Amino acid sequence: MVAQNTVAQETSTARMLALLMVTGGLLAVTLIFAKLASDAGIPMLWYQAVVTGIAGAVQLGIAALTGQIRGDARHLTLYAAGAGAFQATPSGMAYLAIGHVGAGYVSLSFAFPILLTWVIARLLGMERPSTTRLIAVLLGLGGGILLAVAKFSGAPGGTRAWILVATLIPVVLAMGNIYRSRFWPHGAPAVLLAGMMLVACAGWSAIAAYASEGPMPVAIFTDRLWLLLTLGNAATFAVQFVTYFMLQRAGGPVALSLIGSVAGVIGAAVAISWFGETMPVTTPVAAVMIAIGIALMLRSQKAAVV
Repeated sequence: MVAQNTVAQETSTARMLALLMVTGGLLAVTLIFAKLASDAGIPMLWYQAVVTGIAGAVQLGIAALTGQIRGDARHLTLYAAGAGAFQATPSGMAYLAIGHVGAGYVSLSFAFPILLTWVIARLLGMERPSTTRLIAVLLGLGGGILLAVAKFSGAPGGTRAWILVATLIPVVLAMGNIYRSRFWPHGAPAVLLAGMMLVACAGWSAIAAYASEGPMPVAIFTDRLWLLLTLGNAATFAVQFVTYFMLQRAGGPVALSLIGSVAGVIGAAVAISWFGETMPVTTPVAAVMIAIGIALMLRSQKAAVV
């Protein structure tokens, strides 16, 4: 019996690690696509609306083909509307800021939600006290603070406002992590929820885009580069949010927030090697702190299964 429990624990931890790495890596890819889209001059809120709309439609199509859309699926609409708003807001902030502060810093800002999510979850009684988790989230946050302070101190005045926007992204992300876990519809499949959330995200994004950027540019569908960047990011979103919801269901909101740490390290590495961006001198130390935090969080997750 003990041996069976040990195998189950190891399988659960390995599955969570795999979901964490895949989801975090795909998040980094979406941010890289956003950087390329910004450099290409695509209106970023319309870009977000079209990308999430296509991805959500693909997922809903898969859900329909696999029999996940049933007669009672309409009760998920309110949940999806809220989840879509929590997705559209931080993504929009990231897409708008990325052209000003770079893909590296925006990626690394996604490492911040760990502590915020854990604190909110503890206040709501969704997490039990854990010294290991406290140390893990403090390490992740500490790494993020090292980067933020160094980035802010060396930035020109006009860029500092966008640094603050990027730094506030984790606050909304943490709230979204809590919302999705606390109000998760019982028995709802991940693909259906992900599809509905992304379609709602597209709707909220389109409203904001029309108000701030005017009518949607037809070039998103006619310009070859714009279309390639749109379809590539939509495909990434479609896969990412299936694993995203699977990870949330398996590990809860705090474990889910670790994808930001993975995306931060991968995104920063790509920004430096592909786009020639410069990162603060504290980046290596911050990356080590984040990596240790991930290891501790996974260890505490394994202990929770015992």
